[in-house]
Amino acid sequence: MTDNTIQTIMALPLAPSVDARQLHRHMEMEIYVQFMRHLRLAPHADMTVKILCAIQFTADTLNLGDDYVAKVLVDCGLQAPRKAFPHSYLRFVSTQNAPKPINFETQSTLKLLSKLGNVSDFVADRA
Repeated sequence: MTDNTIQTIMALPLAPSVDARQLHRHMEMEIYVQFMRHLRLAPHADMTVKILCAIQFTADTLNLGDDYVAKVLVDCGLQAPRKAFPHSYLRFVSTQNAPKPINFETQSTLKLLSKLGNVSDFVADRA
């Protein structure tokens, strides 16, 4: 009997560089710190569940959208399977032609999308 499981490569984000003149960088650092703190303390064995819980906890703690927190963490280098990302983030990145309140088409998002494959199929399955 062969094991046909797919190996998934996960990469945790790196801390963003903080410039005193750029206020949005301080928010990115706060997102990163809250995410890593909760990731370390989350009581789950499955890393994808830990990542999803940490994203949602960070968004709730900082009163931000799950999709924005996921975008910032992907920009910082987070790579994980689709199940580790909130539905709202997957929905936003899967709709290329829809108007977006936040620009999700960063280089890091496009790189993650190429690894995830067809996200719209996954979003339809989860809905």
